[in-house]
Amino acid sequence: LITFLDSFKAKQIIDYPSLFDGELEMDITANPFDPSDSPSEITDRMTELMLSYEYEVIKTEVAKDGLSAIVTLEFTTVNLGSIFSTFMMKYIAKAFELAFSGATEAEMNQWAVDLFLEASDGATKDKVTQVDVKMVLVDKKWLIHVDKEDISLFDAMMGGFITTMQNLQPEE
Repeated sequence: LITFLDSFKAKQIIDYPSLFDGELEMDITANPFDPSDSPSEITDRMTELMLSYEYEVIKTEVAKDGLSAIVTLEFTTVNLGSIFSTFMMKYIAKAFELAFSGATEAEMNQWAVDLFLEASDGATKDKVTQVDVKMVLVDKKWLIHVDKEDISLFDAMMGGFITTMQNLQPEE
């Protein structure tokens, strides 16, 4: 668990899937830090904010059979969910105005970059989240057990960003 958190934060390229037991929803078999097809100031800033987390191991409880454990972590992060919500609300309101005023795609993209940088300017690490992480002993190695429905570890690391994105999706 510590290897994962420290390596990920340091943007180290390691065999991330080997640290997990269970089915991951996200693909981290390749370099998770490869730049996107269109690297931008938004992507760079998001990465900077996401990787700024701090954590502390609060407690570890090993099951009586010694084959599983629960590790309680406390993350202190930037409230990325709140920053992104603020950005999206302002973006939606202004995007229509810009589109109807004849703004070019480049102008709209630059405006989005400026808006995101403004929304994240001065962001402080003030979001504190506790999360229980299940660990399992497999072949004498402790692995992070993942349930594809449980995003709590990743959401805590990312300052509530995943939950915010889920809340923005329409219900089916």
